Amino acid sequence: MDTSGRLTVSRATWVLIAVSVITMASNTLVPNIPDSVTLENTSLYNLWQHALRYQVDDQNQELRSDAPGPKTILSTNSFKMINLVPMDSPHPLYSNSFIDLRTEFLRDYMISESVSPSDERMQQPEGLSVNNLNGKTLTFKKNSKGDISVEGVPVEDVKKVSDEHYVYSLSDFLFNHEERVREAHQRLLQKQPRIPFGEVPF
Repeated sequence: MDTSGRLTVSRATWVLIAVSVITMASNTLVPNIPDSVTLENTSLYNLWQHALRYQVDDQNQELRSDAPGPKTILSTNSFKMINLVPMDSPHPLYSNSFIDLRTEFLRDYMISESVSPSDERMQQPEGLSVNNLNGKTLTFKKNSKGDISVEGVPVEDVKKVSDEHYVYSLSDFLFNHEERVREAHQRLLQKQPRIPFGEVPF
């Protein structure tokens, strides 16, 4: 407070506020795509690119997270991803009417730390539990045959795409995403008609 009785805010406080805002933004943004992650090794790639392309502020300026990107990516198999909604209709995950759903969907399959398939903790009864970028718990377990599951969903394949990046291919979606996307699809159909077969819906 200055001599006139007015409340003043120090420069250090403003810096702290600014850092807090940046941190909050990083915690709600889709992170950048690691160089080692490509269309060939994850079914999330096209959606991830699309999310970054339309991740902008009110002034239409691009927003990019300054937080480290994920080192482990979970990826539902391509067939399930492609058939999430009918091909001839608008896709809610590519619609800017459902940005929050798209962001949550992507970040749910991303883990900041490297999760090696050879981590012995997976073989323990409780498995190996880590948090995804949304703070939700993901438990990796490995049975006596060496088969890995994540939250009970079988892992079909694991690729080490760099020294510290892993991509796990899952047989199905997590966190009830399939049902949630299809519910969003029904709401979107009320706004947009089906697209003639052969045309790209996004």
